[in-house]
Amino acid sequence: MKRILFLLAASAIMLAVGCTKKNLPSVSLSTDKDEVVINSYSASVAFTLSWELNGGNADITQTYVQFCNDKEFVSPYVLRSSGTSFVVTYKDLKKIQDNFGIITDYELIARLLVEGKDVPSVYSNKVRINVDIK
Repeated sequence: MKRILFLLAASAIMLAVGCTKKNLPSVSLSTDKDEVVINSYSASVAFTLSWELNGGNADITQTYVQFCNDKEFVSPYVLRSSGTSFVVTYKDLKKIQDNFGIITDYELIARLLVEGKDVPSVYSNKVRINVDIK
């Protein structure tokens, strides 16, 4: 009888360990600048985005950096990324502006979309960068 109880307890532990739910880590996005001034659309760095990953037990399959000029992110400008940072050049800003039809100063909003296999996607917080066009 003790042997059967032991086997049942061991089976229950194995089931509990084997059924661990997979989740992506939470993502905290930051930027090194909150304002940039555009004098020319060169290949030099305008600002850098970086992020920290906390918790989670699922592997990240893809990270996307999303840019928008409205807080709802209805039609974001999307770029793929890897690692934990992303450099935005003035040429990148030109492409983003052309995509949204921007010709005056604006507020650029960025966030990350992190995806994994067979788990719900995760969005980061939003960061805001004021862009002044000279």
